[in-house]
Amino acid sequence: MACEKSTFTGSTTSTGITPVEIFRYTPTTDATVDLDIKCISREIDASTSALWNKRACIKNQSGTTNLVSSVVDVITARKDAGASTWVITGSIDGTDVVLTGTGGLGQSIQWLVCAEALEFLTG
Repeated sequence: MACEKSTFTGSTTSTGITPVEIFRYTPTTDATVDLDIKCISREIDASTSALWNKRACIKNQSGTTNLVSSVVDVITARKDAGASTWVITGSIDGTDVVLTGTGGLGQSIQWLVCAEALEFLTG
């Protein structure tokens, strides 16, 4: 039995309403994971900003990754009026957890993600 804690950061830019991958995480095989994700976004050349904090329990069993339950909002998303259409969504892609960000029409958005994974391993 073991517990491992890791922190991941990354950033990317999106243009318009085209979704862009802003985070990808591969849990260790045969682990249960508490994944805490914070995402801050800001429109380039403007003062429009938004903040999300999401949390999920994820498991990888024999190489298959699944959500244990739905992703929850730790806080309700905080957004300026100009960011009202911005969204982030999570999904499973093979063995990876993927977070996608979608900005607004005619906006260039910089996305920053900081995620903390607490993995519980048996064996």
